[in-house]
Amino acid sequence: MPSEYVIVNQHETAMVVLKTITLQAVNLESPESSFRFIAFNLQEHSAGVISIGRKHKVPAYKWRRNVCRLIRDVVIAPQKLPCLGIDTDQMVMVQGDSDIVPPGLTGGSRSVTVGGVAVSKASEEIIEKGRAVSAHMMEAAEADIEYSDGTFRVAGTDRTMSLFEVAKAAGDPENLPGDMEPGLDSTVSHTPDAATFPNGCHICEIEIDPDTGIPEIQRYTVVDDFGDTINPLLIEGQVHGGIVQGVGQALHEHTIYDDESGQLVSGSFMDYRMPRADDVPRFSFSMRNEKCTTNPLGIKGTGEAGAIGAPPSAISAIVDALSSNGESPDVDMPATPDVIWALANRQLAAE
Repeated sequence: MPSEYVIVNQHETAMVVLKTITLQAVNLESPESSFRFIAFNLQEHSAGVISIGRKHKVPAYKWRRNVCRLIRDVVIAPQKLPCLGIDTDQMVMVQGDSDIVPPGLTGGSRSVTVGGVAVSKASEEIIEKGRAVSAHMMEAAEADIEYSDGTFRVAGTDRTMSLFEVAKAAGDPENLPGDMEPGLDSTVSHTPDAATFPNGCHICEIEIDPDTGIPEIQRYTVVDDFGDTINPLLIEGQVHGGIVQGVGQALHEHTIYDDESGQLVSGSFMDYRMPRADDVPRFSFSMRNEKCTTNPLGIKGTGEAGAIGAPPSAISAIVDALSSNGESPDVDMPATPDVIWALANRQLAAE
């Protein structure tokens, strides 16, 4: 492990969900010098806090891969966002420390569209402060300082300071220009002006065996608009997983209780029918993205897209297959084979 690295902390409470991202870069040989970055979601309000100074030692908690993905793709994707440019090899993902993270709660799909904006703005501020400190340290004009990949550089020269070196230097008032406060502390709050509006179309093609009532999805096509994208492969995986979740809700998953005792009788996966790989075909997924105008990153929410579109498209396909003579049956979820068979064979079912 390198001597300088970033720790990411996500804190969740039992009463409310607190999604907090804390980046703390620490030189292990000099633990009094630290770099801490916090971004948190508070309902429709998010804040980014960056502090550099003698504040916290390195905690050790469990890994949170979803936060790792967010930080890697949002904070470090130089082709998309203003960023700190810290390599993922210098990151350790940790969970939970309510002593050092701000309070807050969150809900819905907003990690990037709200929290990501706060992270981005906080990154911009820390870079601007670091530019002033590094210019003073290297006796150069602030306008001549370039920043990329975690390094401040005097343009056209080989004179550089790493972000960690600048963070350490900023803790000493003698290294600061003018009346600048010690440290690279920065607090950014972001409240979106409006929600994002991702949109798309799901087409589910189902064939039904009238003798058994078993539905088989022949093809599934989806086109989505998510605005500017950071990681298209990650988005496609989210949509695929959401579709399967939605198909499970529409066709399989059913919580059943005994009428007399109230005992749950579908309490195991032997009885509670989860969707399996052979229940779905290969998905045809594509995006036709239009930049979002309600946040500076141009990004729209993605998380629930697959799960929202799949249930109505699957049920609509079944309703269409069972309709005749201009009449359409009422089909409740889950549309299990016994339900579909009864609707397809109304006369036999009545007998």
